[in-house]
Amino acid sequence: MDVQPPLAYDPETVRQEYCCGVLLPTDEYTTSITNFPGGNCFPYWDTKGDFFLSCSIFSDGKRHAVVHSKHCNEKGYLEVHIDHATQFSEKPLSGLVLIELTLPKKVPVDLYTAHVHKKTGIYVSYPSGHFVGDTLYTATRARELFNTGFWPGLVSSDTAETSVILMNPYKIPFSYQLSLFLPDGRKLQTDVMKVLPFRFQIHAIEETFPEVKNLSVEDRECCSICISSQYNLVGYVMIKDRGTGAFTSIDHLHPYVLI
Repeated sequence: MDVQPPLAYDPETVRQEYCCGVLLPTDEYTTSITNFPGGNCFPYWDTKGDFFLSCSIFSDGKRHAVVHSKHCNEKGYLEVHIDHATQFSEKPLSGLVLIELTLPKKVPVDLYTAHVHKKTGIYVSYPSGHFVGDTLYTATRARELFNTGFWPGLVSSDTAETSVILMNPYKIPFSYQLSLFLPDGRKLQTDVMKVLPFRFQIHAIEETFPEVKNLSVEDRECCSICISSQYNLVGYVMIKDRGTGAFTSIDHLHPYVLI
């Protein structure tokens, strides 16, 4: 499915930014992509122009559909309902939403992915993670070094559990490794793992690091999670309610340089 193809733009005044959102299982969640240009545009930046979203939907490493938003100016808003495309699939989909946002050069990106859990109505929204274009630029990676994500604290109790998700928006596989820093100064690490192109990997922390179960709830809150990856990292931490099975919080990992 590919509807409303994008228009041609003047490269002197506009740019394309690439972001990546999670496509949670479509039989359990709805997914949408939203941007409000006015929040970062006129009158604060005194910038006017056109805004446009194009979303490619990937499941099992394959592109299933491309959905486009309507065009708007700085006074409007952009919204893409991924379900408008996934509803035609014969089976539930889960994977990535690769997003191309067209916007004026001077306007910062402010793009969000949102989900609604169909059974409970629980709503969760988070910034869509950036990555370096649709190919890998070695010089940019070497300069920016956004290959490590960090999350302080671990929510792990009888009612909630923490997972991390690592996404690969690139055309080649890459390696990554998880680390857990304990309150006593110890560091636990997984083996080096691999994520295939246009796929994601979810790791429940308690299953990945069974030692967590021996810690008190208070000590778990003093743990820190780290993902280091071969390339620019797009990752999130996800909190799930054990009772409903629904994700109640999703947020991006904090980037820092791992020497």
